[in-house]
Amino acid sequence: MNVYYEISLFFILGFTEFILDLIIYKDLYTNCKHLFTFYIELLFHHIIGFFIAFGWLSKNKYLLILYVFMNISVIIQWNVMKILGKGKCIISNNTNRICKLEKYEKLKNWSVMLKLDKSNFVKVI
Repeated sequence: MNVYYEISLFFILGFTEFILDLIIYKDLYTNCKHLFTFYIELLFHHIIGFFIAFGWLSKNKYLLILYVFMNISVIIQWNVMKILGKGKCIISNNTNRICKLEKYEKLKNWSVMLKLDKSNFVKVI
């Protein structure tokens, strides 16, 4: 599969997840200020999150290297933020601040939409 096709696929699927987030959880985002910044950050968050979840499916060695690097970077960033007592994800924290949401409100990605997030995953199995 062509690398540009794979990258486009991740962008399209991340964008679809972003649109679904805005539709399904629209009440959550009613207090958002700086809408342009909010939309850009949320879109970026969904694309990156989707790639982190499904990047391992790529057949391109460069995307796989990027996938490994991004996962390691995210894990380090989460742990640093956790040690500092500022939640986990810096993008989630900023989005929550812009929309005046609770400090630990997590990204509404595919696993949350399908009720497979960490808190419900054990119940499904």
